[in-house]
Amino acid sequence: MPNDTNKLQPHILFVINPISGDVQKDDLELKIRRLSMELQFVPDYYFTTGDNDEHKLTAVIEATSPDRVVAVGGDGTCNMVGKVLLYEDIPLGIVPLGSANGMARELGIPTDTEEAISIAVSGRVDLIDTLQVNQSHMSLHLSDIGINAAVIERFEKENIRGLWGYARQYAKALFEARPIRFTMDIDGQRIRKRAYMAVFANASMYGTGAVVNPKGKLNDGKFEVVLFRPYRFAHLLGMLVSFFTGNIHEQEYVDVYSCRKAEIRNSRKHVVQVDGEVIGQFEEVSVEILPRSLTVVLPK
Repeated sequence: MPNDTNKLQPHILFVINPISGDVQKDDLELKIRRLSMELQFVPDYYFTTGDNDEHKLTAVIEATSPDRVVAVGGDGTCNMVGKVLLYEDIPLGIVPLGSANGMARELGIPTDTEEAISIAVSGRVDLIDTLQVNQSHMSLHLSDIGINAAVIERFEKENIRGLWGYARQYAKALFEARPIRFTMDIDGQRIRKRAYMAVFANASMYGTGAVVNPKGKLNDGKFEVVLFRPYRFAHLLGMLVSFFTGNIHEQEYVDVYSCRKAEIRNSRKHVVQVDGEVIGQFEEVSVEILPRSLTVVLPK
């Protein structure tokens, strides 16, 4: 906790997910303490348990008034901390130590732990948009319904860790996928289409580096609905390549709609994921942009 002798030094609260990804965190506190002497800040810690973390973290922040809060983990940890800091003046820093680190990648935060800590403590701050999903959930970068959400659900149920396990599950899902009939209301425009997946993209890429929304920006007051319509088997290789060359939006079976609000209905319930975490199965999904709602720390 901060005291009188270091009250002029910034108070940084590190929110650490001890089980995220395949990354060992045994020496993490040692690195933070060493950097705190070098960069002149006062570290504090909250370790997630999966038991009402959002409420407990809110209480810690109210009691300690940190200058910055740093999410140490993957996208799920970033989402939880970001939701607590929504519309607050306290910046969110990120140290990417999860299975997928899409938000960190989007913000240009390096995977080197000490570099990321340095940026979280002394980087510049800026406001970004977030997405409200089904009224009660917040998305920082990407949410979806369809293939990817189903893979993440399987990923969680089988307790698989790491990008290789995810890639194997995804490849299997591509071959087994069946299109969903979507009825969409996008900024008042009614659209009906069959698709394997609908992505609600505030940002541009997944933690794997797959670029699903090349024109996505975190601060433009809009988000994109990206539809992956039925494709031929021969298109699979081209699709996989285009994910990593930044031109997926140019493929004939991909539709992109830029909007501020979208409502999507399905004929039956399907799995929905938000920032890499499954939130349940839904027949209806509503998504709305929350402009400039979160302060984040970026590299200088």
